[in-house]
Amino acid sequence: MAALVRTLVIAAIVVVGATLAANESRLHIVYSTSCNQGKRQLLSYALQTSAMAVGQQGKMTEMLSGCTPVEEATIAAEPSFYHTFSRHFTPSYSPHPVSGVNDDYTPYNKPFGLRHFLQTPGAVADDAIVVLLDADFILFKPIEVNTGRSMRKYYKGRRTDMILDTVENGVAIAQDWTAYIGSGWLNPSSNVKPFLCKGQPCMNVSEADAIEYFTSTGPPYILTKHDALLMVDDYCAFVVEGRKHVDKDEWMPEMYALGVAMANHNIKQTKVTNLGVTFPDHDVSEYWNFANESLPNPCQDAFDIVTPVDPPLGVHYCYPYGLLSPPEPSWHFTKYHLPADILDCQSMLLTPHPPSQWNEIAKLKPKLQQKKRHEVWVECTLVKVLNNVLLQAKQVLCPNGFNSHRGMSLDRDVFIQTGLPAPT
Repeated sequence: MAALVRTLVIAAIVVVGATLAANESRLHIVYSTSCNQGKRQLLSYALQTSAMAVGQQGKMTEMLSGCTPVEEATIAAEPSFYHTFSRHFTPSYSPHPVSGVNDDYTPYNKPFGLRHFLQTPGAVADDAIVVLLDADFILFKPIEVNTGRSMRKYYKGRRTDMILDTVENGVAIAQDWTAYIGSGWLNPSSNVKPFLCKGQPCMNVSEADAIEYFTSTGPPYILTKHDALLMVDDYCAFVVEGRKHVDKDEWMPEMYALGVAMANHNIKQTKVTNLGVTFPDHDVSEYWNFANESLPNPCQDAFDIVTPVDPPLGVHYCYPYGLLSPPEPSWHFTKYHLPADILDCQSMLLTPHPPSQWNEIAKLKPKLQQKKRHEVWVECTLVKVLNNVLLQAKQVLCPNGFNSHRGMSLDRDVFIQTGLPAPT
């Protein structure tokens, strides 16, 4: 009997393991870039290498918009750093997302590029679970779904049922962006909602349900291919129509449109706080509770990364990070200050940030210390991560050798014009 029980237990473990492996192999990570996007290669290489470092499973595709045939051939010859990586080329949808519209809005490439990708035969498997990311992501854990694990620790909504990592038709997962979006265009006072939703299901979505399930989310968005195809036409149409009724300087209509499209097809998202954190000020809807006082100084060693016990799955590095806030002249990390020639074989690596960045936190007001511990962790960690990315990339790109001096200093609030050493 004992032998039979052991056999059954082992068999159950094998079945569960096979099921989880099958789920992970169904994942297809997708992110959008354009041929004229600054530092496109660096961002793409960084995402790929971080995914490899954490043991990510599934496929990954970079959707590139607006490339000429010559550019496509050049990019197709670029190295890749993820085990199942591909590129998908689409037209540029800015400034003409549809006929008769002239609107210079680069994010049109996200919904329209996604539709082009999803509708291309063979580009993505029918049973795929699609993960929509931005290029400026670094992963610290692998993306996994349908494991049955509780996500309650990372949940701040009003639901009282079990919060699981389930992704199936009609059920998706996304990063909580309540701090940014709230009810978005489904706010009762929104002047955009009637133009998008009149006569459609989204007209009857309450503000509370909009915030809980549909609008207050950001990348990564994780949903089935079935649901992605279901909502993508509305995603495209709603961003075009919505842009007609908002200030042209607004940058987030694409995200507002995605939320309304999800609502219109009742694709309910489980929003959690740890999938793609952006900045500690947004801890109302982001997971910034992983770097406590006992964490070793993340700036102490120039090479080794200090990994907390439970880091966020990913960091969406769209802010400047540092001990002092801009425009204070201080060490910081921001992708916006990196030079265009950073991948040049003679360009330097980033200067490691000093341990004092972490040590000085103890001198700050207590309420500020928690925030700055996390901000400095991101600052010093991203410098090390990108140096590792640069080393891996240049080993492939520079067969005749490259500059490995860590002399590119992010110690001022200025854009670095070049990573090349100063002439002597």
